[in-house]
Amino acid sequence: MSMIQRTIKVTTTQAIVDDPTADPESFPLRKWSIKISVIGANGEEVPANVFDKVTYRLHPTFENPIRSFKKAPFKIEEKGWGEFDLNIIFHVAERGGEHTVMHDLNFRQNKYDVTHVFKFPTNKPALNKLLFESGPVPGYNNPSNNNGNGNSNMGNGGGSSDSNISSNARSTTHNSSGSGSNSTISSNANTAYTNSSNLGSNGNHPTKEQYPPHHPSSSTFAKTNSTTPTSHGTVSEKRKSESLPLKPKKKSKIVDKVTVDLERLAEGIQKLGEDDLMEVVQMVTENKTPDTYIRNDIEEGEFHVDLYTLPNSLLKSLWEFISKCAKV
Repeated sequence: MSMIQRTIKVTTTQAIVDDPTADPESFPLRKWSIKISVIGANGEEVPANVFDKVTYRLHPTFENPIRSFKKAPFKIEEKGWGEFDLNIIFHVAERGGEHTVMHDLNFRQNKYDVTHVFKFPTNKPALNKLLFESGPVPGYNNPSNNNGNGNSNMGNGGGSSDSNISSNARSTTHNSSGSGSNSTISSNANTAYTNSSNLGSNGNHPTKEQYPPHHPSSSTFAKTNSTTPTSHGTVSEKRKSESLPLKPKKKSKIVDKVTVDLERLAEGIQKLGEDDLMEVVQMVTENKTPDTYIRNDIEEGEFHVDLYTLPNSLLKSLWEFISKCAKV
């Protein structure tokens, strides 16, 4: 399947809320917002109409922490006094898949941009029309700019098309932290990577580790990032020191997953075709938990998931789906 790239911009703004009644020794309350746009072929900002919905998964101490917006610029506005990481899920229009990124909400600057590069399928005419708003789309004829012979002159729109992404699945087992099954799904679905942003510091605000719970109504401060070691490394622990006294360690999740044979599940994934692999990727991204380890490899067109970090309900759903699609 041919793919095309687009650069997505996530713009964050924040400012201290003027409150004369606030305790001068407490952390200041801030109003912040996040909005989404697409970078056009000439570097201009274009409405992100390639998405029909954007979902923000805020810190659990917020009221209604899962917020969805269905119209560009998909802007969310909130108040709080602490920095935190949040997942942003981009739902591509015309059922073109979805992309998930981890966004760093911080107060080092009043405004900052972070860019991500996503791949989009070009086999959907309606989606191609939306993609054309931000640059040329190979194989798509713009009705308003036809050169008379049914063809239009197109480049790569600041991105590149890719029709050579493997649809084969590869599954491996690792034992770097006990035992586990790690499935690498080679698919052209949901691949993304993040460009580093130049986030400076003005030195006049507390660090994340110094912040209390970010939301005024909070009474506890839960960890939002998993720090479980995997064969791919350890997930960032930058919020580890934010937590209040830690709860006792939970029993190994492996004990709870005996109802599903993860080795056979990994073998089943290896036998799936491209369409079924895309379905598996969608199931994982829609039903993962904060403890779930996934990684999108943009260079190889692969989707990595540690099966031992998936919740039981998702494992059972995957088992039922794969049992129907492949002989396991």
